[in-house]
Amino acid sequence: MRWNQFANDPARASLLGEVLLAAATAGGVLTETKAAVVHGQVAKALGATVIPAEVLTHLGTFDPRRFDLHQACAALALETPRERLDLMKAISVVITADTIVLPEERAFALRVATELGLPWNE
Repeated sequence: MRWNQFANDPARASLLGEVLLAAATAGGVLTETKAAVVHGQVAKALGATVIPAEVLTHLGTFDPRRFDLHQACAALALETPRERLDLMKAISVVITADTIVLPEERAFALRVATELGLPWNE
């Protein structure tokens, strides 16, 4: 995500965090490395070095079994192609954080691209 993209918008930052946590857990267990990368991407989008408590609390309650990708992507309301590609780049950063990209992680990224109306190869 771009620096300061969701400044003063903790609700959208929380949604971003959910999508990134879903990417991080697509292959199974959430590792410390991937969790740190998710937090870093959310902080970057907020334009902050510290994630606000309300966002951290929200992310702490994330349950991948209840996550609805379609709803999250719609609520993020990424209107421009650049915003959509920024999300895909952030997902890429998360799923490659441990240098191993599992088939489930790749499949998740493709699902997000489809939700965003992006060609799979972008």
